[in-house]
Parts: sequence; structure tokens; C-alpha cells
Amino acid sequence: MLSQSGFLNKIFCIDWLSKLQWLWLLVAAPIALQMVFITPPFQVPDEPYHFYRALQVGDGVLLPATPGWQINKSAVEIVQFPGFTKLIHQPDKKIDSIEEKANHISEKKWSRDTVYVSFVNSALYPPVGYFITAAALRLSQAADLTVLHSFYMARLANCLIALALCFFAIKITHRGKMVMAIILLMPTTLFEFASLSQDALLVSAEVLAIGLFSRILDQKTIVAEGVTPIIMWVLFTIAFLCKPPYMLFVAGIVILGFISGKTNNKTFLTGAILSVVAVLGWLLAIRDLMHVPLLLDTNINSAQQSSLVLHDPAKFLMIAVNNFFSRGKYNLMTFVGVLGWQDTLLPPLVYIGSFLLLAITFFAGAHEFLKRAYACQQICAVIVPSLLTILLISLILYVTYTPVGADVIDGLQGRYYIPIALFLCLIVDDLKPLNPVMNTLYVYGIFIAFAVFDLSAVSCLVNRYYS
Repeated sequence: MLSQSGFLNKIFCIDWLSKLQWLWLLVAAPIALQMVFITPPFQVPDEPYHFYRALQVGDGVLLPATPGWQINKSAVEIVQFPGFTKLIHQPDKKIDSIEEKANHISEKKWSRDTVYVSFVNSALYPPVGYFITAAALRLSQAADLTVLHSFYMARLANCLIALALCFFAIKITHRGKMVMAIILLMPTTLFEFASLSQDALLVSAEVLAIGLFSRILDQKTIVAEGVTPIIMWVLFTIAFLCKPPYMLFVAGIVILGFISGKTNNKTFLTGAILSVVAVLGWLLAIRDLMHVPLLLDTNINSAQQSSLVLHDPAKFLMIAVNNFFSRGKYNLMTFVGVLGWQDTLLPPLVYIGSFLLLAITFFAGAHEFLKRAYACQQICAVIVPSLLTILLISLILYVTYTPVGADVIDGLQGRYYIPIALFLCLIVDDLKPLNPVMNTLYVYGIFIAFAVFDLSAVSCLVNRYYS
């Protein structure tokens, strides 16, 4: 009895917030790695196009001149295999192992022939988001792996890098450690990590940059020069290049740095300017590709839609606000996790529980943050760019993805809010429970709940795709 009591005392006296990264990894890694292999090929939104772009980057094409490329013929055949394409947006369809074997899909080797394929939506993305998957695909080809095995190796590499970056982010961050861990445990987040999507690097690079930035803001001495701000700006720039609308965070980052008084303003501002220049430079380099329609739909016309918005911006603003709230349930569900091609729903308890735990932890932490000096100014510096980013994402989707004159915005999904939610960690402090027992129960409760939620997501994927 005494030995058991001593063991329990040791458990309850551990400062779990300082070791949160290990608990996160204990839950996140097994779930994400399972998702890598149980999710059938190309069953993540836009994954075929990310696959093509990774192959293009692997061929050395960093700045594409056309909306497509000469893709390895075997790779195209795998992407277009009816056994995979029939699954998209068809929840009643399952993987047919007999069909796969009959077509020798798992045995198909890389071809020497190529086929031109258009993938304008991912051709717009910079190569930095694909260096990991491109390298994995190249190494797999050199090892004479099959196309399908190469695909899974690229997924695995993407996943492992994302997990590693997030692990260190949670370890080093000084603000919103628990909120950060919760967002990174959402089924949607882990599902993106387990894919070929550049969103895996976007989220993991951003969250590590936020961790570094929080250390700069809360340190006791001023960092006039040093490697930390440089690494931070490089990581933020990678995230902004992957999705340019998030570049609006730069204003908030600069203001937070100035308010804190912990940065060398000239050096810090230089980093911000270089980050913006890099993103604008990329957009300038691909300006011709940006005129290529994303969808071959006669009702979608970017020029006409832009003209309508410029003529009556107030109407668009009302459409954006109404769209945000009228689709609130859908936004919440896709933020937490509607997996596959937005066709794999999770149990209602997962959505309700995930959102409640996040909301309670966030608002409790934000209340704690209000005790800081200049708290209101810092909150405004984060909230305003976040709202503007949501508005800019809505505008881009309205112009490029929505029929002319529509009163809704098509294509808006909750996963676009994940980088925004992570940015909000900068205005959250972790609660400091009154005693070690409450501390342990609080942390354990959160992670046990999300372990159950994420295991449920894995079960839903298995039931969705396999008989």
C-alpha cells in the first residue's frame, strides 16, 4: 500500500504542463500513423493534385510556367484508377481488394513514359511545401519501390516531419500550450498530417514559429540579434507562402513584438518586410497562372465576380458574415473533422466534446491572459488580423470558386480556420490549478478524451472505406 501511495504521489506531483509534448505525441503519433496507411490513396481533398505537384518539384520544376506537367504515366494511372476515383464523394463505395489485385495496382512500377496532366490549383503553390514529399518520392523511385508504395512513403515522411515540428512547438511555447495541443489533436489536423497535402507543413511550421515567438515575447531580456527571430520568420514565411492569405498575420506579429518591448524593432521589422516580399514575389512570379480558372464552370467568372464585389463591397461583406454564421455547424464539423473527401462524418459526441473542451480551455486561458500588462492591445493585435484573414479567404473563394452573383460562398471549410485558431494561442495563458491533483486530472482528462475522439475517427475511416 505504501509503495502504491508513493507511486501515486509521484504521478500527481509531476508538472504535466511542462511535459505536455510527450502526452501529445503519445496520442497524436499512433493516430496519425494509422491514418497514413488506412486512408486509401487520394482520399484527402486535392491529394491527387498535391501528388502531381510533388512529382513536378521532384523533377526540378520549382516555378511552373504552365498549369500542368508531364507526369509519370504509371502515377497518372494510379490516380485515375476507378477503384480509387469511385470512392470520392460516394460514402456507399468501398475499397475492392479483388479489383486492385486484378489490375495489379499495388505492383505497378514507375514508367519511363509521361503524360501531360493539368493541376492548376496545386501548380500555384510554392515548392517549399513539397520538398519533403518530393524527396520521399524520388528516394522511393531510386529504391525501385512501386508507385503505390512510393506514395505511402511520401505520406509517411510528411507525417513524421509534421509530428516532429509540432512536438518541439508544444515543448518550447510559453503561451497557450494546452490550447495548441488540443488544436493539434483535432481529427482534421491529424488527417492532414497523414496526407500529401502541403497543409501538414503549413500548420507545423506555423505552430513552431508561434512557439518561438512566444518565447521572444515572454523572455526577460531583449533579443537585439540572434538565431531565434531568424528561424521564427523563416517558419512564418513558409506558412505564408503555402497559403498567402495568412500573410495578414504579419501585422499582428509586428504589433505584438513592439508592444512587448522584447524585440529589436528595426531587426524585427526587417524580418517582417522580407517575409511579405517573399510572398508577394511568389504571387508576382505566378501571376499568369492565377488567371487560369480553377473550375471549368460557365457560371464561374473571376473577372465578373470581382467587378460585382468592387461595385458593392458592402453586399459582399454581408454575404461573408451571413455565410460564416449560417454555415456555422458545417464550419464547426469540418474544423473538428469531416474526413475523406468531406464525406466521412464522425459521431456527434466527437464534435460536441472537441469543441467544448477547446472553447472552455481557450476562454479560461484568455481570462488568465487578461491579467497581463497591455493585454487588450495584444488581444486586438491578434483578433483583428484573424478576422481580416477569414474575410480575405472568403473573398478569394467567392471570386474564384463561386458562381457569379451567388449569395453564398462555396468551398469554405473549417480546416482553413486551423492556422487562425493556432494564432490565437498568443493571447492565451495556461491555467495554473491550485493543487497538483487538479493539475494532473485536468491534463489527463483532456488527453484521454481526445484519445477516444481520435480513435473514433480512425474507426470511422475503417468503416467508411472497408467492408
